[in-house]
Amino acid sequence: PYRNDNVVIRNNLIYANQRGGIEFRPSRFEYRDEIIIESNVIDSNGGDGIWLPVPHRHYNVTVRNNIITNNKGYGINRTSPVAVLTSLYNDIWGNAKGAYNGLKARAGDISVSPLFADAAKGDFHLKSRAGRWDPKLKRWVKDDLTSLCIDAGDPGDDFSKEPQPNGGRINMGAYGNTKEASKSKGE
Repeated sequence: PYRNDNVVIRNNLIYANQRGGIEFRPSRFEYRDEIIIESNVIDSNGGDGIWLPVPHRHYNVTVRNNIITNNKGYGINRTSPVAVLTSLYNDIWGNAKGAYNGLKARAGDISVSPLFADAAKGDFHLKSRAGRWDPKLKRWVKDDLTSLCIDAGDPGDDFSKEPQPNGGRINMGAYGNTKEASKSKGE
């Protein structure tokens, strides 16, 4: 059988799983999928942040505006010889086996601590001197530091849902282009 699917995985917190964050698995179908993985946090999982091993599947995967950190495997692991995987404007940092396997950094990819508010307690908002949303206090707070993931996403992507001042560019991570996106310094 043959199927053609388009899948978008967007604005998720994928963390502390025993296995990898996002893993592609075999099936009985021959797929020709277009998959977009964008604006997620993939942190502290037991395997790779993203793993694309399936050799018989014709995936075309775009990974952009994500923060992929502290996983026990690679940040992104592409072992499939037929899958096309493009990484753009991601922060891939602190993964035990390294940032990439089977591909290289591309436009806008960085490797820095994202400066999460409190990842240990599940708060993956980015620290900002201009202000970040605090879900416990239910108000904006200001930090002593500003994450380099703010205004570092794909410059062609929509940022219109981010609160002012927003720097005119989408933030990386799960809150990019949402009302809880951390604010930009300045303005």
